[in-house]
Amino acid sequence: MARNPFDHDNFKDDRDAVRILNDFFTCKYPLKELSYPSHQIKRTAYGEALLFSKLLQMDAPPDLPEEWRSFAPFGKGTPPLELLMARTGTVVQFPTCSENEAVLWRMYLIRKEKNDFQYADHRASLAANAIIGEDVWIFISSDFSYPETLEGNSWQLAYKLARRGVDRAPEYNTKLYNKLITGAVENGNVTSVRIGHKEDLLNRFKEFFIIPEADSGQFHFHSQLLPVKTVEQAWRLITGTGVEKTPISLPEKIEILDILVGKSLKPVFSVILLLDPAYVRLWCSDETSGDAENVRKTFDKIKELEIQIDIFHMDSHDLRQSYEDFSCILNRKTSSGGHLICNTGGNRLMGTAALLAARERNIQVVYRDIDAAPEALTVIQFGKENNYESDDIQVNNCPLKDTVNWEILFSKPPSPKDSNVDKFYSQIIKAPSNE
Repeated sequence: MARNPFDHDNFKDDRDAVRILNDFFTCKYPLKELSYPSHQIKRTAYGEALLFSKLLQMDAPPDLPEEWRSFAPFGKGTPPLELLMARTGTVVQFPTCSENEAVLWRMYLIRKEKNDFQYADHRASLAANAIIGEDVWIFISSDFSYPETLEGNSWQLAYKLARRGVDRAPEYNTKLYNKLITGAVENGNVTSVRIGHKEDLLNRFKEFFIIPEADSGQFHFHSQLLPVKTVEQAWRLITGTGVEKTPISLPEKIEILDILVGKSLKPVFSVILLLDPAYVRLWCSDETSGDAENVRKTFDKIKELEIQIDIFHMDSHDLRQSYEDFSCILNRKTSSGGHLICNTGGNRLMGTAALLAARERNIQVVYRDIDAAPEALTVIQFGKENNYESDDIQVNNCPLKDTVNWEILFSKPPSPKDSNVDKFYSQIIKAPSNE
């Protein structure tokens, strides 16, 4: 969490105040910066932050300051802050995408009572607003401003989940807010929506992203994506109860491992040693051909491992050519046993080509993340209709477990660039003990 938004010393400068509140709401990604906001924007932002902190049970002033009790943070005619703070509610996030940008919105659902009919909310700004229940207020906010009209139906799944959250508030408030949610809803089914600026959304939002399963094929693999078919399935993901997940396991014996080679060789060595495949195809670009040759020469020196290694080149600048280079070899030599593709190395284009080829052939993909636990690999398993499951799996099939210097291979700093194969070999294979 960034600086405390309730420290009044932070509000000496209006611009700084809004930056602080942007950090407060987003925590991990910035909203677009507001320049020289008016005093009204400052009051609106602070009022919303007070309600937000109450819903997510954060630290906030124990008593609402007198000057804020009658203030309506969501616009003229909406309930005063004192009334909103007294009711139960929840808040969720959903995106909308125009041609130029992706916008992240906060949706508040606050329980209202029968005598609250005199206060307005933002339901009129939503398309198909008839689904909004009369027992709640709904408010939409982004950058502390509110839409006159919100086009499309990408907000509907967020509303359905928030609706369930209100009935159980505040039990699931934090879990709801920590997920970005998009999808249309029809008879309990989550249907497709237009999702633009995908990379921007994934880069800005670092938590989980619930999307319609029908739209999952639009994305390259991202471990935080949660595709769903129904509202019920999405709610199970929120609550963590009864989540249906296909168990993922690796083949007992790996016959073929296709692995991309980049400038960092630690993941290449660690994945090969952990999986102990019979045959390895090293995929390199013109820039990394020397690195691939060093990998092969180093494994040639490890006589205890019976691993056959060949080197293949793939284009690193043209996606279509890279995909064709990769697919041509995959089509030529197949295996009745286990076959894995590792796309940890290479550049992003090469990794995308490998993923496309793997998805087309339902070949499992493994990935060694720099922040992963020792011996942990992320495994991606493709299914029907371009769907996939992913999970982190602990594996170490290496017959030389006690001889390999795993500490060096799993450490974050990259190995120094060194073409001396003997020296590199001595780094990863421990010298025999004199005992």
